[in-house]
Amino acid sequence: MERITYQNETNGYTVIKCRAKNYQDLVTVVGAMPDVHVGSVLSLTGQWKVDAKYGRQFAMETFEETLPATVYGMEKYLGSGLIKGIGPKYAKKIVGQFGADTLNIIEDQPDRLLEIPGIGRARVESIKRSWLEQMEIKNIMVFLQSHDVSTSHATKIYKTYGNDSIKVVQENPYRLADDIWGIGFKTADTIAEKMGFGKEKYARLRSGLFYTLNKLSEDGHCYATRKMLLEKGAELLGVEDGLLAMTLDEMIRTKDVITDNIPQDSVHTLSAAQEPDNSGLDESSDQVDYSLYEQYLSGLDASRNLSGNPSGSARASSSRDTSVAGNGAKTDTFDPTDPMYKAVYLPPFYFSETGTAKRLTSILHAQPSVHVDTGNLAQRITFRTGMQYDEIQMQAIQAAVTSKVLVLTGGPGTGKTTTTLGIITAFADAGAKILLAAPTGRAAKRLSEATGREAKTIHRLLEFKPPEGYQKNEEKPLEGDVLIVDECSMIDIMLMYNLLKAVPDSMTLILVGDIDQLPSVGAGNVLRDVIESGCVPVVRLKRIFRQAQKSRIIMNAHRINEGQMPDLSNGRTSDFFFMEEEDPEKAVATITKLVKENLSRYYHTPSSEIQVLTPDAARRGRCIESESGTAGSPEPIKPRGRAGIRRTEIIWIQRI
Repeated sequence: MERITYQNETNGYTVIKCRAKNYQDLVTVVGAMPDVHVGSVLSLTGQWKVDAKYGRQFAMETFEETLPATVYGMEKYLGSGLIKGIGPKYAKKIVGQFGADTLNIIEDQPDRLLEIPGIGRARVESIKRSWLEQMEIKNIMVFLQSHDVSTSHATKIYKTYGNDSIKVVQENPYRLADDIWGIGFKTADTIAEKMGFGKEKYARLRSGLFYTLNKLSEDGHCYATRKMLLEKGAELLGVEDGLLAMTLDEMIRTKDVITDNIPQDSVHTLSAAQEPDNSGLDESSDQVDYSLYEQYLSGLDASRNLSGNPSGSARASSSRDTSVAGNGAKTDTFDPTDPMYKAVYLPPFYFSETGTAKRLTSILHAQPSVHVDTGNLAQRITFRTGMQYDEIQMQAIQAAVTSKVLVLTGGPGTGKTTTTLGIITAFADAGAKILLAAPTGRAAKRLSEATGREAKTIHRLLEFKPPEGYQKNEEKPLEGDVLIVDECSMIDIMLMYNLLKAVPDSMTLILVGDIDQLPSVGAGNVLRDVIESGCVPVVRLKRIFRQAQKSRIIMNAHRINEGQMPDLSNGRTSDFFFMEEEDPEKAVATITKLVKENLSRYYHTPSSEIQVLTPDAARRGRCIESESGTAGSPEPIKPRGRAGIRRTEIIWIQRI
C-alpha cells in the first residue's frame, strides 16, 4: 500500500492507493479497512466497479494484511506514523541498521533500538507500547473475521470495545446488538451460532425479545401485548414459551422493558374484513366538540385518557387479540385482568407516550400568553384576508383563539389551509408571535407558500443536531405565543414528545392534519389518538368547496372514506383515470406509454417528474426495464435517486 487517500474514523471506510502486480498504475481500493497502514502488504478479495466520478476502483470485501517483506516496504511501513516514536527519519535509520531483520528486532528484541543514535529509553518504551497495540488490533480483526464477521462490522466492534473486543464477543455476542448501531439481533445471532452459543441462553432470549419489539415499532406499534410478544418471540427464537416467559419477567424486573395496563374501553375489534373505526369521527355535520374539554377544565374525569396510561393507541393488532371480529368470526376474548394482555413497551416509547399525555395536559391547563379580542372577529378576518369563510371555518378560527390546544382536521379540499390562514390572521392582529412547522421539508414549503410566512420542519424548529439531539427542549423552550403544526398525521410519538417538551405551557398549540392520510413512518398514531382522547377541542371540516369539487381525485378520496365506490368514468377534463388490463405485460406497456408520452405531453410535465406507485415488486422491475434494449423503443422508466420506484404493501391493520 502506497498511501491512504481517505479514511473515516467512525466506520473505517477507507480509500487507498496500492501498487499491485501486473498493474502499471496505482490501483484505487475502497472498503472498510480501519487498521491498514502504508507499506503493508494486502491480500484483497472483492470486485471491480466503475464509479461515475472517480473511475475504476476495486471494491474490497475481505482483506488480510501481512507485514512488509522488503527493506523498502519496511521503511515505508515504519515511517507512516503507525508506531509512535518512529517517523520517516528514524525509520530510515532503523532499517539502515537492521535491514531485513528490522521487524523481528522490534518484535523480539526492542531494546536493541538503543543502538540507533538519537533513540533513548523513553522512545524505546513508546515504540514497545505502540507495537503491542498494533499487534492486538490485528489479533482482534483476525479473530472476528475467522468467525465470519464482515470487515465493516469488525471495524465497528473494535471501535466500540477496543482491546476488550474478543472478550466481549466471547462472553456475550448479543451485546453487539445492544451497543452498536448497524448490528442487529440476526447478525449477533449468526456470530453467536458460529461460536457455539446456546440457543436457550438468557442473553439470546433477551436480545430476541428486544428485536421483536423493535420490529413491531417499525410497523408503527408503540407496544405489544405480552401474549403477542411471547408468540412472536417464540416463533423467532425457536424455544419453549415457558423459558421465554421467564426471560420476559426478568426483563420487566430489571426495567429493560416496561409494562402497563390496557384500558378495556381502548381495545376495539378488528379483522381483515372490518371497516375502519371512525367512532367519534362520523358526526353528521361539522362541529366543535367542547364537552369533554369543558369537563376537563372543571377537573372531572375527562382527562383520564391523558393520564399517562395507554390511550387511543391501544388497538388489537390482529383478530386473535379481540373478542369478535368485524365479520362475526369468533376469536379470543380480551380480559383486561389477564396478564397476557398487559402492554409491554420499550422504555423510549413508554416515556414518549406518557410524556406526550402529560405535556398536553400541562399545556391545556395553563393560561395563554396572548389574548385575542373575539368581538367582530369574522368581519376583521374577512377584511384582512379578503376571503369569505363559511360558518364552520369561522367556528374553527373562534375555537383556535379561545383554546390552548386545538385540532383542525378534514379531508382534501375542505379548506384546512384557508382556515389556518384565518387563524394566523386573528393571532397576528393580537400581536402574537406565531411559529409554523410541519414534519417534512415539502410540507413546510407548502405551508410557507400558502401563508406567506416562514415555516420550518419540526427538526429545524427544534434545532436538531446529531449526535447531541434536539437543542430546543424543556430547559431551552421555543420562544413564541402560538405554534401551528401542519400535516400532523405524519408525526410519530417520539417526535411529538420531543416537540411538546420544547413547547412552553403558555404557548397555544394548533394541530392541523387529515387522519385519513397514511400515518407516520415511526411508531404511534398520534393525531387520531389526540382526537379520540376527547380531551382536546376538535374542528372537523367536511364540506368540499367548489374548486375542490372539480378534482375527481379529491371527490373519489372522500367517496372511499365514506365507504362508497369511486367514480371510475374517464374524461378529458378529469384528473382521475381508471384503466383495466388483465395481462400484466400489457399493463406494464400501458404504464410506460402513459408516463413517457400521454401524461407527460398532456400535463406538460417531464416524465422524470411523474411517480409510479406499485405494490408488486416484480411488476415494478418489469416497468423499470420495460422495452429497454429494443430497437427504436423509448427509454425505460427509471427510479429517481434513493426514493425511486419502491415496493409498498397495503395491509389493513390497526396500530397499538
